Amino acid sequence: MHPPDPFRGAAGTGSRTDLDLLLNRPGSHGARLDLDVDALAAHLPLLDECVAMTANGTALISDLGTYAPPSFTGDPLPLVPDAVLLRLHRPSVRAFVAMDADEGRHEPPGLWMFDHLHRVVHRGYLVSHSGTLAMDLLRMARPAAAEESRAEPAGDSSDQLGTLDELLADATSGADAGVAVEPAQVVDLLCHLCDTGVPLSIGVLNRGCLQLHTGALDLVEHRGNMITMVSGGCNAAFHPTDLAEARITRPHGVRGPTSVVRLHAADGRCVAVLAQLGLTTPDLATTWEQTISGLVG
Repeated sequence: MHPPDPFRGAAGTGSRTDLDLLLNRPGSHGARLDLDVDALAAHLPLLDECVAMTANGTALISDLGTYAPPSFTGDPLPLVPDAVLLRLHRPSVRAFVAMDADEGRHEPPGLWMFDHLHRVVHRGYLVSHSGTLAMDLLRMARPAAAEESRAEPAGDSSDQLGTLDELLADATSGADAGVAVEPAQVVDLLCHLCDTGVPLSIGVLNRGCLQLHTGALDLVEHRGNMITMVSGGCNAAFHPTDLAEARITRPHGVRGPTSVVRLHAADGRCVAVLAQLGLTTPDLATTWEQTISGLVG
């Protein structure tokens, strides 16, 4: 089973986009929001508790919580505990839709994000009444400011955060960087991290959106054709047979060169990352590096 795609099986729809299909889905009701990404970011934490999901066809991440204010490429990355973390590439995330509850599909009200080609980027489903009221505010909100030309800062692959920003701008960047390892070795790594309780950051990328979760793994298991990870209220998964390889790079982090594991699909896209982001203890940083060293052996 692949990570769920809300429009899987929609082949033969001609030039209709994901956004068109959603707004014209039988039995569903929604409206496109007159917002830019900065206005959306300002309102997102008001949605209260949500189920937030980012999926790219090979990997997915789903987290239950309240959105932290999203960060953007070139900005610092606050790691807010117990919050849904998004990092966005402004030129890529361009359209937003507020959907009403769909009883026929058992879907609660939701906020959908799309890229410049109107392909799905991210979804957030509301699970509280106060979130529904905040959605009404979103429908009335307007763009943060008149659009002006803004040069997006280029990511620096020698820096940990710059590496993520490069991938947000182009998921195929650095596809041959670092050391290659087999996807099966990554599964072994995840099982070891689960057994030892070493925390990590899991990120899934999709068209200019990176959704992150940081914490120790409670469970790693094979479910059908998927490798599934559970960490608190977060579930992440990937389809190992859809991966061509994993790459390990060592950009600079808070405690010096820090290993990042990148999972790449057959077309070269980086679909997910495993890392230690933010300020960890020296012991945890050492354990992380020793564990990765054992992986590349």
